[in-house]
Amino acid sequence: MTKTAAVFSSRLAPTLKRYVDLKRALGRRFDEATRTLQLLDRFLQDQTIRYPDLNAAAFQAWCHTQKHLASGVRRGRMREVYNFCLYRLRTEPQCFVPDPVLFPKPHQRLQPYIFSEQKLKFQELIEEIITVKRRLRAMSFYQFLLSMVLAIHVFSFGELDFWLSGVKGMPFERSRYPADAFARNGVRDKVGS
Repeated sequence: MTKTAAVFSSRLAPTLKRYVDLKRALGRRFDEATRTLQLLDRFLQDQTIRYPDLNAAAFQAWCHTQKHLASGVRRGRMREVYNFCLYRLRTEPQCFVPDPVLFPKPHQRLQPYIFSEQKLKFQELIEEIITVKRRLRAMSFYQFLLSMVLAIHVFSFGELDFWLSGVKGMPFERSRYPADAFARNGVRDKVGS
């Protein structure tokens, strides 16, 4: 994969190019950091009269142009400029190096959510439904049928009769069901004639 050469145009262009070339020669892709350094270079080029070199005031002004970004992104970009300044310090001992203590603090990526008791109960209900759904998926048809019969047996027969009588076109008649099934499940005594 061929990397495009980084183009810089400010007074720091030769140093920026050497820094990017070094990082890429060491095997890093260095694309995002290069874009950050190009933003800094473009800022310094546009503000040449006001900021002839990268100093504290120029760095602060450049950081101010990054205010629209999230604090984590700003911190990363400021860190890239800081690393460049450390590289530059090797050849120019009097150059400016920003103080990382002044960078935005690392932040928590996800905002914690505090559940109310009502939402916790709802969450427990959802988890129970999911558990039941998983169990039902694992059951064979006969296991499912047996569990439904047991559930009906435990179910309040007053509610069961009400529910069954509400099904249109399906009156609850004993003649439609085998008598021995009613006897086995104790339904015969509960269902009226």
